[in-house]
Amino acid sequence: MAASIVMLVVFLVSASASEAATTYYACVKSSTGNIRMVQASTVCMSSETKISWSDTGTGATGPAGPQGPAGPTGPTGATGPTGATGPTGATGAKGDTGDTGATGAKGDTGDTGATGAKGDTGDTGATGDTGAEGPAGPEGPAGPAGATGATGPTGATGATGATGVTGPTGPTGPTGATGATGATGATGATGPTGPSGVGGGVLFDSGGTDISSPGKFIGNSSVSTNASPEASVQQIVASGGTFTQMRCHLAEAVASGKTFVFTLRVNGGNAGLTCTMTAGQTDGSGTGTATVVAGDRLDVATPAADSPGARGSFAIA
Repeated sequence: MAASIVMLVVFLVSASASEAATTYYACVKSSTGNIRMVQASTVCMSSETKISWSDTGTGATGPAGPQGPAGPTGPTGATGPTGATGPTGATGAKGDTGDTGATGAKGDTGDTGATGAKGDTGDTGATGDTGAEGPAGPEGPAGPAGATGATGPTGATGATGATGVTGPTGPTGPTGATGATGATGATGATGPTGPSGVGGGVLFDSGGTDISSPGKFIGNSSVSTNASPEASVQQIVASGGTFTQMRCHLAEAVASGKTFVFTLRVNGGNAGLTCTMTAGQTDGSGTGTATVVAGDRLDVATPAADSPGARGSFAIA
């Protein structure tokens, strides 16, 4: 990197030797030594160092270059001279006494002396009195053990002793391995058949006709008239069940100060399911329930004392 800077400085100084003094600026990449010329106001990147120099003198010392790699290990030096002999060590402890030596060989036996002459036999003396009995000699050693005798008959069983005190309960042993799964039990009897559900919801609407008169009955895209009474708009259901929801919708919002209650009818009579709409609403929700059986005929009754004056639709489920 230093070589690159020197070459750049020499080039710039040579190029402007005949001109007035000029200061140059550059950013040096710290990791590679790459140089890029910049303006005096330029801020170098965080990975660069900013340097400057003049074409009439030496500029500030540039940053130190990266440390070069370690050189190879030098050869092993010559062996030094032998050191002086150290002082004599202290005398060691006395060793153990050695074993006694072997006994020497026995010397030769001397010659037997000559036998002397035999003397005359003397007269036999009188028999002396019997002496007192001497004391008993020491007991002789025990004789060898005799052979084992035959086993005697078994004795009668003794009476059972009293039961001892119960000892403390021992620690609980480890849990045994899980036993094999038992056979599957027989299938239980089939329960009674539940009541049939309602086969989906039922829809009612006035078709393209406004509900302009009070006390009308709404069927499927139809509204009852004097010439076509309620029976002419009723819908039949194919299965029985219980309805718990009712929704109602009008094409125009309910006028201020008014409330409309629409009632589900079953076979020409009011059921317990209604839908209410208040001022400003175009949609309403219902309350109550209505139970029907297959073959019942359904329709929706509008308020008896007022009329919405708009098209309407209704749904139960």
